[in-house]
Amino acid sequence: MQPTTIILFGGTGDLTKRKLLPAFATLLREEKLARGSLLIGIGRRPLTHEAYRHSLVTDLSSPDQALLKDLQIFYFQDDVGQTSGLQTLPAFLQEHESQSSNRIYYLATSYTLFPNIVQALHRTHLDKHTGGWTRLVFEKPFGHDLASSDALDKAIHAVFSEDNIFRIDHYLAKETVQNLQVVKFTNPVIDTLFHRALVSHITLTVDESLGVGNRLGYYAEAGVLKDMIQNHLLQMTALLLMEQPKTLTNGALHTAKVEVLTHLHVAPAEQHLLGQYQSYKEECIQAKIAYTNTATFAKLVLTCSLPRWKDIPIILRTGKKLPKKYGQLIVHFKPLSASPYPEQRLAENQLIIDVYPEQDIRLRMNTRKPGTNILAPVNLLFSPKAHFGPNTSDEYATLLGDVLRGEKMLFTRSDEVQAAWKIVEQIEALKNKIPFVIYPDGTDPEQKS
Repeated sequence: MQPTTIILFGGTGDLTKRKLLPAFATLLREEKLARGSLLIGIGRRPLTHEAYRHSLVTDLSSPDQALLKDLQIFYFQDDVGQTSGLQTLPAFLQEHESQSSNRIYYLATSYTLFPNIVQALHRTHLDKHTGGWTRLVFEKPFGHDLASSDALDKAIHAVFSEDNIFRIDHYLAKETVQNLQVVKFTNPVIDTLFHRALVSHITLTVDESLGVGNRLGYYAEAGVLKDMIQNHLLQMTALLLMEQPKTLTNGALHTAKVEVLTHLHVAPAEQHLLGQYQSYKEECIQAKIAYTNTATFAKLVLTCSLPRWKDIPIILRTGKKLPKKYGQLIVHFKPLSASPYPEQRLAENQLIIDVYPEQDIRLRMNTRKPGTNILAPVNLLFSPKAHFGPNTSDEYATLLGDVLRGEKMLFTRSDEVQAAWKIVEQIEALKNKIPFVIYPDGTDPEQKS
């Protein structure tokens, strides 16, 4: 196995400590990352190599700390926002890197720095590497609107090909989300149910009980539409609605998702709801961030013009400081046109796919309560935990493992990102007409409205 040099732009950030270092430990444990590989964190602060290593591993478990001793960790001070950025990085790499190493450039910075970094890599000839392959990983958001996203793509593609670009959406690595296409495409009974003749509507929910936290500066600009809808919820929508590709290859899967995204339509303004949790304003004042009516909650209604789903409402809901944290995809089925039990109310049939905290799949149906003539709803349950044991997979380890393998199934393609931004821009154009509520922390905005 060839060693890999991982160059982390934004290497002193929270993401590196919380997500990336544990993921690297997992990859070392699973022997997917070669021992002796190199990790170089790039940041503006003056830090010694030892101080940087200590800052990364302090909060990790003892087993992870032990594993990371097999990773060579260095710090490189630089301001990539300057035109002189990265001038001395080639010499630094020549000193520390094996000639046979592969390279990953991981951009965990603001998207505004992406073009600067890519140009600096090109200017210093680090975009071409004779020792092995070179791949770029970008954290979300990829731009702040369609125009900025297109400009990013143009700047990046001027130096790197799409084959070497990996745009992360960590929701795509969640076990339930990965399982969506398996459930749909290997079970004809499920695929047959997924049709406008049988489905009344679809709901996708990602509720969070916590607030914005230390992301206030970013959130004031992005809001819930750009933070959650543009990527996570629209990606899950595309996976749920897409037709089976002829082959389960990267290109075919992405094309099938784009087909869905380009056929989604935004309902009239009065069908949507936006909101903001009550303490958000005070949080902005305390953080000395300009307060605006940034939405921290959204319930949006879309439709899809593909034949299978034509005119079926697709309801996306997500927000901060809501009553509880959970994620669910629910396919709601139409009731019987004439019930054989008119005196009793039949429960709605539902296919419920839990994203978190559980990862179950449930089919809700009616049955008879034993010893009576009373009908009651029950769930036919598939619990991965009960069947396979606890899920110990790490989303970032999964994604980084795929980067190492060159597998792009769980990443987003440029035309997917573009199609998702077009939907968000349609919603943005309606914002002044969409009802907006201020909801008390920990309550449901839909009940208030």
